[in-house]
Order: sequence, then C-alpha cells, then structure tokens
Amino acid sequence: MKPAMLREAERLLHSCAEAEDAVQDVFEVLWRNRVRIREKDNPEGLCMRAVKNRCLELLRQKTYEDLQEWMLVDDGTVQEAVEIRESQWAMLNEAIAALPQRQRMLVQKKYLEGRSIREISGETGLSQTNITTILSRASRHLKRNLNLEKYPRFRKLKNGRQ
Repeated sequence: MKPAMLREAERLLHSCAEAEDAVQDVFEVLWRNRVRIREKDNPEGLCMRAVKNRCLELLRQKTYEDLQEWMLVDDGTVQEAVEIRESQWAMLNEAIAALPQRQRMLVQKKYLEGRSIREISGETGLSQTNITTILSRASRHLKRNLNLEKYPRFRKLKNGRQ
C-alpha cells in the first residue's frame, strides 16, 4: 500500500522528498487515530484519501508561502523597500476589494484574521467544503488580478495544482 501512496503523493507534489514527508505524516496521523479506525472501513481507500488531503494541504501552504515571498523585498535601500512593499500591499488590497462579496469576506476571515475553516463554517453557516471551494476560486482571481503568472512559482500552479 505504501508504494501506491508514494506514487499518488509524487504525482501531486512533483517531489520525491515532499511525497515521502507527506506519506510519513499520514502514517503518523493514522497511527495516532488507530483506535478510531474500524476494521470494516476500507483501509486502502482511507490511506489514499488521507495522502491526497495531506498533499493538497501542502500545496495550499506552498501557495500561501509563495505569496508571502512575493511580498518580501531583499534588495535596494530601506526606503525603496518600504515603498515597494506598500505598493504591493496596495495592489493586494485592491485585488481583494475587487473580489465578489462572499469571496472577499472569506479571504478576510481566513487569511487576514487567521481563522480556521471550521471557525468560519460555524460563524457563517456554510459547509467547510463550500468554504474551501470559494477560497480556491478567490485564490485564482487574486493570482489572475495580480499577474502572478509571471513569477515562476505561481506560473506552475494552475487551478491549485502543480
């Protein structure tokens, strides 16, 4: 079963090292929850779904980290760096303001206020799946509106996948 899990993780992450880490993370979670996993469940399906979910989580984190890296400025004077960063934040705020109302609200709650999807779900009454879908669409709009396709790390991310 482990080779199939590794193949799926490598397919999604395009990195052997990251795939091995993802599969190891899944095994740790499964081991900690072994009592709650019943014998009548489909263990192969559970493992494969857990790997896929972990890989998608890693891809979302990578996208967020890439956006943070895009906002950083390493060269130039301090004043120039501050001006560039302020300009980037202004662009980001304009792009967020241009989102449809529901997407804008969820982006603000998730990324600016740092709330979890579970908290947002409880507050808004939307399902966690629905919130994830809306945030994914908002991410695509932001990438397109900020022209992030010209940056190498964002160019390879299409529709949330590498």
